[in-house]
Amino acid sequence: MVPNPHYWGAKPKLTAITFDVVNDGAVGLAKYKNGELDAIDVQPAQAARVAADGELKLELVKTPALSVFWIVFRLDQAPVNNVKVRQAIAEAIDRDAFIAQIFQGQGLPAQTFIPKGMHGYAPELGSSQQFDVARARATFAASGVSAKDMAAVKFTYDQSSDFSKATAKFIHDQLKTNLGVDITLEAIDSNTLSSRLDTGDFQIAGPLGWMTDYPDPSDWFGIFLTTNSNNFAFYQNKQYDSFVRTAGSLGGRVGRRPVPGADLHRRPLRAHREHPVALLRLEALHLVTIRSQPRGQ
Repeated sequence: MVPNPHYWGAKPKLTAITFDVVNDGAVGLAKYKNGELDAIDVQPAQAARVAADGELKLELVKTPALSVFWIVFRLDQAPVNNVKVRQAIAEAIDRDAFIAQIFQGQGLPAQTFIPKGMHGYAPELGSSQQFDVARARATFAASGVSAKDMAAVKFTYDQSSDFSKATAKFIHDQLKTNLGVDITLEAIDSNTLSSRLDTGDFQIAGPLGWMTDYPDPSDWFGIFLTTNSNNFAFYQNKQYDSFVRTAGSLGGRVGRRPVPGADLHRRPLRAHREHPVALLRLEALHLVTIRSQPRGQ
């Protein structure tokens, strides 16, 4: 990335910025310490090490992050087309353990689609995503689907991502322990995963997620509109679509200021209890390490 010579404002001090894609957090940190990178996103597995390092902790910047991660169900694929199966899976996942084991305590369990800190956050609507083994088993029993049926279900994930590998194994183990079902893990390359998400050729996939573009629920609700290209679940709910579009037509994004029918931003959440996703983690903090003197300066 280079400066725009036609920019009307003050000229930047940097002559160029180069972005390197490093999928391994430990490798990224090593490159940073060796002077090969000037800034990195600190991954959860390295967060404690950075915080304990006398030099690195002085360069660590913590900022609030409004992002949520989830696993997605393809709603036209059996047996996850059964809402009780999806609900049982959501109830069988111990999100506190997920945060502790996969993220070394960095983050918060997610139980609502709109993250804490956003307009429209409604924790009272998150009960259907709460961890409860007894309820999960009862819900699964009521689904009419057997453990044998679930053995053929594939959880598809990106084999190049350590986060995806760890998440897939965690979900597999949780369902085996808490529901008595042994799903199949399917590791594929990222390009194939992207293609199969687009075509709907999966049953369960992830982890996926969303980071806010602007702090308003309208940035999130559109993901599961019937016509949205990011609606990998193929979720179709006319009432949900209507609520979202009505909220978006109120001359400004719902939640920024009082509007008639002030609970409109909650209505999509109420209509969204059919579990197109199982929520996992809210990223409460974004950790970045930035060198005080970038190379070339």
